[in-house]
Amino acid sequence: MQLGNAVHCPAIELSTSSKLSSISFNPYVKPVMASATYDGAMQIWDVQKGMETMRLKNHTKRVWSTEFSPIDPTRLLSASDDGTTRVWSITQRRECMVINDPNQANICSVNSSRMDSNLIAVGSADHKVHVYDLRNAVMPMLTLETHKKAVSYVRWMGNELVSASTDSLLRLWDVKGSRGVCLRTYTGHVNEKNFVGLSVTSDGRIACGSEDNTVRMYAKFAPLPVAGHSFMRMTPGCGLREGGPTAGLCGGIKPVLTNDKGAFVTSVAWSPDGQRLLASNSRGNLKIFELD
Repeated sequence: MQLGNAVHCPAIELSTSSKLSSISFNPYVKPVMASATYDGAMQIWDVQKGMETMRLKNHTKRVWSTEFSPIDPTRLLSASDDGTTRVWSITQRRECMVINDPNQANICSVNSSRMDSNLIAVGSADHKVHVYDLRNAVMPMLTLETHKKAVSYVRWMGNELVSASTDSLLRLWDVKGSRGVCLRTYTGHVNEKNFVGLSVTSDGRIACGSEDNTVRMYAKFAPLPVAGHSFMRMTPGCGLREGGPTAGLCGGIKPVLTNDKGAFVTSVAWSPDGQRLLASNSRGNLKIFELD
């Protein structure tokens, strides 16, 4: 049997305590990775050695989101179905801070500002985005509330914030200047019940998944997708092209409805330089797209 070039073998395999929900690499200490699981545990790993170095188990329910601070290499954030957002230091085994949701709702996402190390944003099942200043996090400094369903993702874009919800909308917020004004609403993807992924770049590109098994890309100033790719097939005249150095992004996009027995895009992530987009779907397919 000839395996060919399509077979990829992992360099390291790590065994987690339960089903994975989120992973995050430390942007400064390169071998350090954190993972979050459905049983509420968080594990810190040395990926070079292939070993767990710390386990954090203070959450009482599933942890949906974990993230290392882009500014402080010792700070780790987590968001859980137990209604709390926790701030950890990887130099100790207990959290530094516990932030309770004002409505005791499940917390779906947490993201730390790259502009101000004290600011974090939290996406909640109460349909709201809460922005906290960690110097006084008893109550949110700002609450954003025009989504109609749970807020599944929040991502900082400079001093602005992008939120995704299971109401099939993305929203762009002015958090600093106008104090919580929704600047723009993005439509054209399908998201009614699943986590489909959200990733942004510093220069204003937004990528998200969709429950029609497609990836969508938006430009900051355009309310409709400017590009997309179906995991089932390409739509003539538009889309994301996958592959090697000559692959890229092109054109506008119309919604693509596919029928793959419920398959949907589960996660998207831009590379640090913003030139590549990684996307995966619920069938275990992984694709990498590259800008021209």
